[in-house]
Amino acid sequence: MHERRHPRLKRDGTNLYLRQPVAFTQAALGADLHIQGLEGDIPLHIPPGTQSGTVLTLRGHGLPALRGHGRGDLLVEVAVEVPTKLTAEEHELLQRFAKLRGESVLAGEKGFFQKVKDAFRG
Repeated sequence: MHERRHPRLKRDGTNLYLRQPVAFTQAALGADLHIQGLEGDIPLHIPPGTQSGTVLTLRGHGLPALRGHGRGDLLVEVAVEVPTKLTAEEHELLQRFAKLRGESVLAGEKGFFQKVKDAFRG
């Protein structure tokens, strides 16, 4: 019997594994998402403070057991995504957030290219 590979799900016996991208704000604040399982949408609760690499288990959303009863689990690995480009307002808000937490960041320093741009603007 030949089994087709799923583009996002990996199999280990009756268990399925999925790597789910999550925005860093959703990971920090918590969120209720819907993910695509084998048989449609499945609700997924992201608890506040979830770290990248955390594995959340959705019991009974894996594959059915061939010799027996029950189903495997769907194990979802959270992959927290950090934005690569920020608007000026987002940048300012994150600077304020870091300051409130007492975190040291380079956000106040201008990079080389920004300094060159500023020099041409006069």
